[in-house]
Amino acid sequence: MYNFLKKMSMYSSNFCGLLLAVLMIIICVDIFMRTIGHPILGVAELSMVIMLTTVYLGLANCEQAHGHISVDFVLERVPAKISKFLSIACGMLSFGTLIICTYSMFINTIDSYNSDEAMAGLVPIVIWPTKAIITFGIFLFTIQTLTNLLITMSVIKTKDSEF
Repeated sequence: MYNFLKKMSMYSSNFCGLLLAVLMIIICVDIFMRTIGHPILGVAELSMVIMLTTVYLGLANCEQAHGHISVDFVLERVPAKISKFLSIACGMLSFGTLIICTYSMFINTIDSYNSDEAMAGLVPIVIWPTKAIITFGIFLFTIQTLTNLLITMSVIKTKDSEF
């Protein structure tokens, strides 16, 4: 299961890189087309969709690499047992919050699909596919957070049994 999650996080991160390259090309082509007097309609809306997708699909890989901001200087200045407790408590709080976020975004995606919600702009873009991708990204992030929490708990349990 861990290897599958690792691969999914890696693939979503690689897809983010591809999306950023596509975004760069689209913006460059639009700038060129504007220069010759023929702007491409909907580039601003499409850019926003690509950026949102990129951010949320990259979260799981960042969590897997422990790349998110944490307050290590606090954990380094307290006794080891308190540090262990704080690490687990923060992991549990993060996981609980992410479950709520994932559920909320899933419900929001369904509502968006049912109402055929579209983004206002020069070119109307249906929003539910973007919300579905965001939901998937948050879901991967949630599962990765749980995995990191379980690994932290097992490492702490193993270290405690050695003492």
